[in-house]
Amino acid sequence: MDGTTLRGEIRVKRYRLSKQGDQAILGAHCQLLKRYLDFNSQSLQRCLDLESGQLIDDLPAFLEASHAASQQGQLDRLYQSHQDELAVLLYVGRADGVLQRREKELIAHYLVGRFTGGSLQVEEIARDLAWKPVPNHDDFKLATQRLAQLEASLKKQIVQLCRQLIEVKETLDGDEEASIAEVIALLQP
Repeated sequence: MDGTTLRGEIRVKRYRLSKQGDQAILGAHCQLLKRYLDFNSQSLQRCLDLESGQLIDDLPAFLEASHAASQQGQLDRLYQSHQDELAVLLYVGRADGVLQRREKELIAHYLVGRFTGGSLQVEEIARDLAWKPVPNHDDFKLATQRLAQLEASLKKQIVQLCRQLIEVKETLDGDEEASIAEVIALLQP
C-alpha cells in the first residue's frame, strides 16, 4: 500500500488501525522519516494496494479486510471467540510465573480443535501465546464462572487440560494447586 503526503510517498508494510469518530487513524512506519507516525485516513489523497495495483477507495474497510484475512486477524478471532477458555488456561499454565513450551503447545492444540474460523496451525498459536498477558485472578474467576455454563463434556475437557498443564511441571512451586482447585470446584459438578 502506498500513500502520498506533502513529504512524498510512504510505503506501508506494518500498520495499526484505530478509529477516532468517523475517521480512521493509520499508525504506520514512514520509511522516509524512519519512524512510526499516525496518519488521518481522510488526509491521505491516494492509496494503492501494492499487490493488485488497484486504487483503494475505502482505506479503513481495506485495512480491516486485510487484517481479517491475515494470520494475526485469525489469531484475534480465535482469542476473541474463546477468551474465557484462554483466560482460564493461561492463568493455570502461568500459575508458577512461566508458560513453558509444552504448556503453550497443549493450549494451542486445544484451541485448534475448537476454532472453526480459519486455518491456524498449533505452532503459530503456541508462538503467539508467549505474548498473551496473564489474566488477573478476578478475570480468571469470571471466566471460570462463565465456563461453568458450558456443556459437561467441554467442561470435563477443560479440567483435563488444566491438569495436563500442571503435570508439565516437575514440581508445583507456584499457585498451581490453588488454581486447579478453583477450576475443578467451578467446572465439575
